[in-house]
Amino acid sequence: MERYEDIKKHVNILLVDDDVDYIEVTAFFLRNKGYNVDIATSGEEGIQKVKEGNIHIVLLDYYMPGLTGEDVINKVREFNKEIIIIIQTGFSGQQPPAETLQRLNIQNYHDKSDGADKLLLQVMSAVRIFNQQNEILLTRYRFNAIGKLIKGIAEDMKSPLMSISAGIEASNILIEDLQNNIDRDIIKDLKKFYENNKAYLEKIDKVLSAIIMQTEDKNVDEYLIDKEIIERIDLILSNEIKMSGVLIEKEIAIKPNTFIHGHISDVIFIICELLHSIMKESSIGDKLKLILREDETFWYIEIESENINKVNSNKIYLINNIISGLDGVHIEKEENKVVIGLDKRS
Repeated sequence: MERYEDIKKHVNILLVDDDVDYIEVTAFFLRNKGYNVDIATSGEEGIQKVKEGNIHIVLLDYYMPGLTGEDVINKVREFNKEIIIIIQTGFSGQQPPAETLQRLNIQNYHDKSDGADKLLLQVMSAVRIFNQQNEILLTRYRFNAIGKLIKGIAEDMKSPLMSISAGIEASNILIEDLQNNIDRDIIKDLKKFYENNKAYLEKIDKVLSAIIMQTEDKNVDEYLIDKEIIERIDLILSNEIKMSGVLIEKEIAIKPNTFIHGHISDVIFIICELLHSIMKESSIGDKLKLILREDETFWYIEIESENINKVNSNKIYLINNIISGLDGVHIEKEENKVVIGLDKRS
C-alpha cells in the first residue's frame, strides 16, 4: 500500500478566501506540511483556477463578498461534480445547516476558530478520500476492460468453431478422395483451415494471457513492447470498435521493439476507458487516431478525435485524477487531443 507521504505529493489544494492574512498563514502552514497549495482571493478567481488547473481539493470560505462560497460551489458543480470541497467559516455560529451541506455536495466543514491542526486533520481525511476514489475507479476500469476482453473472446470463438466444423467436413472429403487421386484444391483448403485455426487460437491465447496478467496482484512495473500496447488495446476494444464503426488509425513512431515500462497496464486501462467514451460520442465513419511516440525523457500515447470534447467533463476530470496519482505519468489535454506521457526515468 502506498504511504500517505507519497500520496499527498500528487494532490493539489486550492485555498479560496478573501482574507489575505488568513490565506498567507494557512498556505504557509500546509506547504510546510508537504502539501501543494495554490491560492485565490475571490470566488471568480477560484472558479477559474478549478477550470484551468489540476485541482483536487478546494478549501473554500463560505462568506465572501461578491460571489459567496455557495455561489462558487454552484458554478463549480455545473462542470465538475467530483472535486472535493471543504467549506470554511470564521466561527461555529456561521456553520451552514446540514441540509445546505448535503444539497451542495460538500465533503466537509471547518470552523477556522478550531485552529490549523483541526484543518490539517480535515485535509488528511480529504486526501485519503481522494486516493480511495482513484483506487476504486481504476479497479472499475480494470474490470470494464476484462469484461470487454471476455466479450471479445466469445465473439472470436464463433469463427474458429465454425472453421473446425468446416475442417472436419474437409477431412472427411479428403479421406474419401484418398481412394482416388488426391485433389490439390482439397489439400490447399485443408492447409488454409489449419492456418486459420492456428491464428484464431493464438489470438485467444493472447487474450486469455492478458486477462490472467491483469488479475494477478503484482507490485512490480510491467514492461511491454510498443506493438504489444496497441495489440492489448485492440484485444480489449475489438468488439466495440466493430460495433461503433469508428475508423481508428494507429501510428507507432518509436524505435522498433522498445520496452515501455512504468504503470503501463494502468495507462492501458485508462486509455481503453477514454476510447470507449469517445466511441460512444462518435458516429459510423468518424475517425480516431492512436499514436505512440517518444522524446528523450518520455514515451507518449496520444488520442486524437474531434469527439473528445463531447466526452463528459466529469469523466475527463476523474481520468486526470487517476493519472495524477501515478508516479512518472502525466496527462495533457488539448482541443481535440489527449496525451499521456510515461517518464523513461521512473
